[in-house]
Amino acid sequence: MSALDEINKTLEGMGLSTSPFPGVMGPPLFWLIVLEGLAATFSLSKLLSIPAPLLQTGLIVVSALLALVAYTTGAIWDATIFDPLYGLNGKWLAKRKRPFALFPVGSDLERYRHLAVDALFPTNTKRISANGGGVYRVAKEKLIESGQWSQVSLVLSWSKAFRSLLLPLLLTGMICLCFAIGSFLSIWAGSAPLLLLIAVGCLLFALFSFIPYLEWRIEHLIKTYDLVSPSS
Repeated sequence: MSALDEINKTLEGMGLSTSPFPGVMGPPLFWLIVLEGLAATFSLSKLLSIPAPLLQTGLIVVSALLALVAYTTGAIWDATIFDPLYGLNGKWLAKRKRPFALFPVGSDLERYRHLAVDALFPTNTKRISANGGGVYRVAKEKLIESGQWSQVSLVLSWSKAFRSLLLPLLLTGMICLCFAIGSFLSIWAGSAPLLLLIAVGCLLFALFSFIPYLEWRIEHLIKTYDLVSPSS
């Protein structure tokens, strides 16, 4: 049992659950912390001549909007990154060692997916789409019906939380990088070293956010397929 499962099991025993928290509240809180840091660094309240309470309200609203945009566009990463690598016939499905020594292997996912196909579609596999969505949808329906979905939903929520950070981090990093280059070239005034530091930090954070996004999504899929595959 993973650490996330232990936490969820403990909280469920108290009548609570962490399953919806990471995907819903994690990204807004993250962006609020980032924006608060930027506001303090650049003294935005004085710079913009905005009262501190009004600035705080604005930061909360902007954080929520950033998180909403990131969450609604999250499926883009599934279609462009996850499915080509770990979907049916994915490039990394046969990998038994971590690609680039960082990203998760796909061999276990392939094995459990095949077990789920045998269990759910013993005579007909035509409902499985190109990325394995067919077997996943049916497996999810069975777990919801049996009341077992909560056993696999927490890790999915954490995966979505990191997925929601990818686009904003990349955009913020690229914007700060452009401003840093402009400051170095004296195109406009600005703190070039600080902007460059923020840009590098955001881009590195985005790169490493791919790891938990992929890792926990695969763990979620393996657990889902395992629960609907008695022979496993």
